[in-house]
Amino acid sequence: MSFSPYNRLRGAIIGAGYFSQFQYEAWTRIPEVEIVAASNRTVERAEEKCGQYGISRAYKDWREMIETEKPDFVDIITPPPTHLEICRYLAERNIHMICQKPLAPSYEESEALAKIAGNTEARFMVHENFRWQPWYRKVKELLNDGTLGDLFSIYFLARMGRGRLLRVISDRPSRSLVKPTHFTPNTMSTEQKVSASEVIFHYFKEKIKSGALQPGDPLPSERTLQKQLGVSRFSLREGLARLNAIGVIDTQHGKTTRVSQGVNTDSLKNVFLPFQSHADTQSRSDLYEARMVLEAELASLAAKRRTAKDIEGLRLNLEQAEASIGDENIFGSLDLEFHERIANAAGNRFFKQMHAVIRDQLEPVMKLHANAEDQRRMILRKHTELFNAIEDRNPAEARQMARDHLGVFKTHYT
Repeated sequence: MSFSPYNRLRGAIIGAGYFSQFQYEAWTRIPEVEIVAASNRTVERAEEKCGQYGISRAYKDWREMIETEKPDFVDIITPPPTHLEICRYLAERNIHMICQKPLAPSYEESEALAKIAGNTEARFMVHENFRWQPWYRKVKELLNDGTLGDLFSIYFLARMGRGRLLRVISDRPSRSLVKPTHFTPNTMSTEQKVSASEVIFHYFKEKIKSGALQPGDPLPSERTLQKQLGVSRFSLREGLARLNAIGVIDTQHGKTTRVSQGVNTDSLKNVFLPFQSHADTQSRSDLYEARMVLEAELASLAAKRRTAKDIEGLRLNLEQAEASIGDENIFGSLDLEFHERIANAAGNRFFKQMHAVIRDQLEPVMKLHANAEDQRRMILRKHTELFNAIEDRNPAEARQMARDHLGVFKTHYT
């Protein structure tokens, strides 16, 4: 069937949250489709999307939109707990639907949705764009051409946003099919699992203590450090950046990286003093109080000073976090990165150094935050609320959102 402007499919969209922008924009690139209406419980957001993407009408009530517009299909971009009700409503009217992932908050609701889909003439699809990502296409190609042989199962690990295949391992004993191109502390084996900052800290502490490195001395080359420390280039650069942020080393673009002037064993120990007692209840309580004060002010300053580039970076982080919701390690790293981006956006180098000092102390706490999927979804929701306040340049709201976010997990610090 050939399409013309007179027989295009008429679609409607339910939802206008942060991630909906990707669907709204994508529909504009499909000439056979016209989005005629959008709805959102906060109708102002639906009106904003309509203005941005040339959609005629906005609704607060999605049911009213369906009955009034009678669309050929509906794109459902709402939280999982709403999917069953909406899909049932559309199925009863034989309206085609494409539903945002995850499909449902429970296995039981997923089964109910599958049953609804099987009992309607309407098409039911789940929005899953990842199948078109280059790493999945490459895995599919390797499977189709027989490169990997007959597999019983496959394990795949990727660093989101970089488009790079990291690791594909079958369940055949001691047989790595594709070696990782790079890894971070979170993707190392259990035996290797140690933060890059900790490895690099001990390296410099011993070198300075022994006198092998003096203030002002140049650092060895990256290749030499990688070999000596047993870390990847990516992890090395991440660790060096953090040491630069807290003043242990001095890195200037285009110049040799050197040990900072005035650094000695005692000062290095003092810089890392908060890292020495992860299991100390009082230390964790102190950490919570420090984060509450520091990160609330960082959020407020970020709302005042953020740039378009800061907003772009935070948006990318949120997108990657949603994509990694099923992996607690990747999500935990992105959680840390989100707060680092806010610290950078605040534009205060002293606050940035203070935040860098406590970063490693946060890692075990962040793992507690992210050890269950419902908690990861809560974190993502809180991050999105905080992002919205920063994007809107609302310092008071950003400060409160940061405090609310940290307050949810206070028990993890005691």
